[in-house]
Amino acid sequence: MLLMCLKCFNLIEKSSLKSINCCENKFAEIDNLIAPAIQVLNLKGYKTRGCCSGHLENHLASNHASYINFPKNTNFPYLPIGYIYQQDDEFIKSMLNEVQLKDINNYVLIRHYFIKSNKKICLNNLLENSKNLLNWANSLPIIE
Repeated sequence: MLLMCLKCFNLIEKSSLKSINCCENKFAEIDNLIAPAIQVLNLKGYKTRGCCSGHLENHLASNHASYINFPKNTNFPYLPIGYIYQQDDEFIKSMLNEVQLKDINNYVLIRHYFIKSNKKICLNNLLENSKNLLNWANSLPIIE
């Protein structure tokens, strides 16, 4: 898990946090596999509000997925390979606190579902997804 500064979007190893003084010291936890893509998205003006790369230990779960959450007014010319827009997601709602639940209609979620597989195929899918996300993020235009 990496930390991303919410002001300058620098990525920081969680273990070095005690020795880092970055901006206002407000950070978000980001899964390592998709951290570079999340950083690029934020630097380009696509403000993320939550994300998950998917996890190897969930390779047999039917809801195994990668997702990124954005403010509702975020528009994309196209989505990354394998991603769909998803609203009213019960899995995401189950992870939110009361304040976040009241604000859920102000967000848009994009999600990529993984097919149940063995761990080797799952790892390959997770790595391919992280590469596709970074390529997508790099290809998007900068927004104000």
